[in-house]
Amino acid sequence: MAAKGALALGSPFTYHNESVELWLSPNGIAIKGLKTEEIAWLDVLGAATAKNILSVFSCVQNQHGHRHLRELKLASTANVDCEKFVHAIRYMAKMYPDHKEALLSIDEMAEKTPPQQRCLVVINPIGGPGRAVKIYESPVDAIFKAANIAVTSVITEAEYHAIKIAASLDLKAYDFMVCVGGDGLACEIVQGLMQRKDWQEAIKFPLGIIPGGSGNGLAKTLVFDVGVEYTVENCAFAIAKGKPQPIDITTTRNEHQTSYGFLALSWAFIADVDLKSEHFRFMGSARFTMAAVVKLLSLKRWSGRVKYLVDTSPGEMYWDANHTSSDKPETPLLANADNDPSEKWETIEGRFNLFWASSVSHPSHDVHLVPGAQINDGFIYLAIMDGKASVLEMASFLLAMEKGSHINSPSFRLIKTKAFELKTDDNDFLSLDGERFHGGSAQVEVHRGLGRIIGLSP
Repeated sequence: MAAKGALALGSPFTYHNESVELWLSPNGIAIKGLKTEEIAWLDVLGAATAKNILSVFSCVQNQHGHRHLRELKLASTANVDCEKFVHAIRYMAKMYPDHKEALLSIDEMAEKTPPQQRCLVVINPIGGPGRAVKIYESPVDAIFKAANIAVTSVITEAEYHAIKIAASLDLKAYDFMVCVGGDGLACEIVQGLMQRKDWQEAIKFPLGIIPGGSGNGLAKTLVFDVGVEYTVENCAFAIAKGKPQPIDITTTRNEHQTSYGFLALSWAFIADVDLKSEHFRFMGSARFTMAAVVKLLSLKRWSGRVKYLVDTSPGEMYWDANHTSSDKPETPLLANADNDPSEKWETIEGRFNLFWASSVSHPSHDVHLVPGAQINDGFIYLAIMDGKASVLEMASFLLAMEKGSHINSPSFRLIKTKAFELKTDDNDFLSLDGERFHGGSAQVEVHRGLGRIIGLSP
């Protein structure tokens, strides 16, 4: 660990009653005594000091890929400026992976230490099995404190409360916001940000996700995309160590309403299971399994029409396109759906078993619907199972979705597009990011990179 550019912070420290030296290198921290203990910057959250104790906080992965918070305490036995060491460690923890071949001096690192981040945590106490408050209190809060994040927390008091919170948020008072709940809570936050007069700035306000609901699709997608196991600790670590990155947002509209989504719009089997499983909410994610069994045995089929744009060319990021609309995102593809012959649209009409339009790989934590999808690739993926599929084929399909092997099912189609229109024959349920979207029709267009989500880089 004492690599090129390594810097010894020196003795006298004691660790487990042993005299040790503390070293920093471009790769991490080394504690040198009779044995050497090393911690990579990738795993270091930060440091703190109280009296003569220097505490170093880290989250190291175990053999199963799970991270757990650890506090390593070093006692100073002389007149050592522990506060300066704290700033140096915080500096390097935030700089990774942008570290340099050689370290700055202790004084330079102390001067360049990033300011303490300010975070608003919004908690939905009744999301999923109702454990969101406990999830935040342990272990999320401890991880955020270890990373020197100043937290203000608020617990939602009613449905749509999060919309009001986001709509009135002072963007200058915080550096980012974290949702502890299900995808529905994050959906409310997005609606609130988009209702603001300054929506063009508000929607770029960074958002972090801690899974505390039932579906938790976005949280699973964010860790899956970087090869990380899906746990609460890993999600909290990704927020503490991650950076804002673009995320696609969709406009979903009809004559009744306009909403903005980041996850998925579902109809037919999936929407019915999602929205009609509310009375099984106490079961957590198992509520979907229970509702799916009930719906599968009903042998119901759904009728409607899907019209989609045939365009798989990479599109530019929304904010690179010099959009000037002042009240809402522009939807040029939908505007040209019926008028521009240069745009090619195709239609699928008839009976359906399943329709799931997803912007991410995992619309639910246990459904790998779109292998290879990225959160900011600028596409919507239409997952369609036609109405000819038997009950046995549907059951096999549903069981295969967790691993992504459902894509080989003979009655299944996966269509890559940027815009589509859906019309149902019977004013059926539609579900947008886990919340009901009223009316039996929808026009949807994706805006590449419109929002910002916090996560680790791939």
